[in-house]
Amino acid sequence: MVIEKNETKFGFVGFNFIYKEFSKEDLELIKNCKQQSDTLVVGPHWGEEYKSIANNKQLAVAHAMIDSGADVIIGHHPHWVQNYEEIDGKPVYYSLGNFIFDQMWSEETKKGLIVKMTFQGKELVNREEFKTYIRNLGQAEILQ
Repeated sequence: MVIEKNETKFGFVGFNFIYKEFSKEDLELIKNCKQQSDTLVVGPHWGEEYKSIANNKQLAVAHAMIDSGADVIIGHHPHWVQNYEEIDGKPVYYSLGNFIFDQMWSEETKKGLIVKMTFQGKELVNREEFKTYIRNLGQAEILQ
């Protein structure tokens, strides 16, 4: 079988840290998933609801995930868009906010973020962000 040089294997793994603490087993799972993929995207369900800044636990876990092989982290749970950073050149979105949800009672819960990442092989070559807003219940629109 011939495999083109440009073919990249993407791996995806998700975690729920709302009712469970991050563990050594989670680190091992990330390491094992990374061994099977060129680019590993981790999606943690974490953080405090209705906060715009990631907490210290999220920061520590993100660093551990990157150290274990995560290439991209895209978090969710807080219902608000949270801060972004790069750890060792790898993108970490702590929360993308709400996309389709029924929390119409606050401006922040109506906001969300879509992230488009373009890779050439294993290298992230472009990253675009699109802000969203829920004007009508459950109907997100991309803001211009």
